Amino acid sequence: MSTRYLLIGGGLACHEAAKGIRGLDADGLITIVSEEPELPYNRPPLSKQFLAGSMPRERLFFPRKDEYERLKIETILGRKVTSLDMTRKVVRLDNGTEVGFDKILLATGGTPRLPPIAGGNDPRLHVLRTVADAQRIAEAAETAEVAVIIGAGFIGLELAATIAAKGVKVTVVERESRLWERVATPEASAMIRSYCEAKGVKFLMSQAITAVQVGKPCTVMTERAEVAGDFVVVGIGISPNVELAIAAELEIDNGIIVDQTLRTSHPDIYAAGDVCCYPDPYLGAMRRVEHWGHARMSGGCAGRNMAGANETYDHLSYVWSEIFGLRINAAGLLPHGCQIFVRGTYSDNQVAEFYVRDDVLVGCMTIGLPPRLFSTLKKIIAARTTIAGRESELLDADDDLSSWV
Repeated sequence: MSTRYLLIGGGLACHEAAKGIRGLDADGLITIVSEEPELPYNRPPLSKQFLAGSMPRERLFFPRKDEYERLKIETILGRKVTSLDMTRKVVRLDNGTEVGFDKILLATGGTPRLPPIAGGNDPRLHVLRTVADAQRIAEAAETAEVAVIIGAGFIGLELAATIAAKGVKVTVVERESRLWERVATPEASAMIRSYCEAKGVKFLMSQAITAVQVGKPCTVMTERAEVAGDFVVVGIGISPNVELAIAAELEIDNGIIVDQTLRTSHPDIYAAGDVCCYPDPYLGAMRRVEHWGHARMSGGCAGRNMAGANETYDHLSYVWSEIFGLRINAAGLLPHGCQIFVRGTYSDNQVAEFYVRDDVLVGCMTIGLPPRLFSTLKKIIAARTTIAGRESELLDADDDLSSWV
């Protein structure tokens, strides 16, 4: 079989790319190939509402099958692409089928990393990437009394909060000395840790995992302690799936290198989502981002460019999390090397941090504050707004900063 636009990955980036293509090309055949047996779905609720049981499975999905049929978008589900031949412009699937194409999008995402330790690749360890992963964790939590989570990043803390809310005792083991050490200030880290501890979560910080044994009970061993639990979840990030890009001899460096239009080093191959490393105009350097907003925006931009547009990808990176009902939002550059202004108090779990470089607001983090403020801050950062002479407005809790936009 053959298609005009072949989208590999089957996640949010592919879904948005298909919509972007169809907005400019009404007739060109679009084919999405996904290793998962599901239509594209929303991943952020997996660690929160879906795992908690407050969101039914059907609400995760973006399209209905009949909607894709109406838009002339074909899907090949539950099949893995095993090879990519750019000379013939075909991919081979794991059942031997070959699919030809004119242009191809690699939105292959990433694979959860496992710790390189004894027992670290035991298939009974839990990870969270797919709806099937979330279902397995939910089932384990139903009969568990104690859970151990390896990794205290965004996913690790979201899992800790959701599992603890089910009445399970949770211990989080983290090799760094504080929470979110690479992305948050020490004050924000301490506040979030204190908030989680008040909800019953226990932390073992500055402890590298040395081994894990999965059984009854499971045991996680560090340099200084042993932690037992009924099940273990690993949440230490993902490795980008670049195998097909390597087969196509694309430029690779912490992901698939793309230009400002999301085109790779081959003119007929684009990349989007978690797997692509793109020139971030706000950072002024190449960057790979594992965020929902980036997947959505890069997918749409890549799709439109595959269909003939020539858009520059100019997305302000942002991320959000929700932990025990506490909403956390961050956008733009990280605080390191910036002048930091703080609105509110950490003890009240309501604070905004503003990151300023050369009198320009370049990033922020809001914790426990209204989403409207964060929405405004994203616009201010995207506009590269100077704060010179207006510092007091940033600190005024009664100023929603809407006049800055």
